[in-house]
Amino acid sequence: MDRPLRLASGLRPAARYALILGIYVLLTVAALITLLIAHRASATVNVLPLAFMFSIWLLGVLTILIDRPGPVRNWAAPLVVSLCAPYVALWYDWEIALKWARSGVPPMWTTLLLLNTIVLGGYGVYLSRAYPQRCPKCHSRSLIPLFRLTRIEKRTARTRWCASCNEKLWKDQNGTWQKERRKTWVDDIEPVNEGSGVA
Repeated sequence: MDRPLRLASGLRPAARYALILGIYVLLTVAALITLLIAHRASATVNVLPLAFMFSIWLLGVLTILIDRPGPVRNWAAPLVVSLCAPYVALWYDWEIALKWARSGVPPMWTTLLLLNTIVLGGYGVYLSRAYPQRCPKCHSRSLIPLFRLTRIEKRTARTRWCASCNEKLWKDQNGTWQKERRKTWVDDIEPVNEGSGVA
């Protein structure tokens, strides 16, 4: 008989996060060294920005693969990967600014403004949705959206889950937090106290 999934208590660091960070650093350094060796004779390839963007994606993938399945992983991994969006936009802006400084030819402001509005604006909307809020029950800032990793569930689109007290809440039209009384997938996960040494 399969054991139920066990849920981390709170957003505190655990041993598996140290493992994720260690593998992330090793793979990032290895990728950077490989890129530097492969392109050391080329002046047209800007290695560092590419390596940094790869490292953002890598951290999100490692979180998915190593972290315990549950709301924390489903929230953290997409949040990390989403950092690629503002990074690419700012990198593009920097390259356009350098080109402008070298050539003296101004960029197409309409295209540049539209791109930044879509990318950075979209990221801002996502960040406002994903940012942890303060739980009205335990007062910890660990109330995160109840995401699924592979699909969007309309029924629990506004539901948040507290990683500290395991409470499920949603806001009504008046902005008041209400207890989620419907059963969700997170109800099948067994709570675990990280302080007990269980990773």
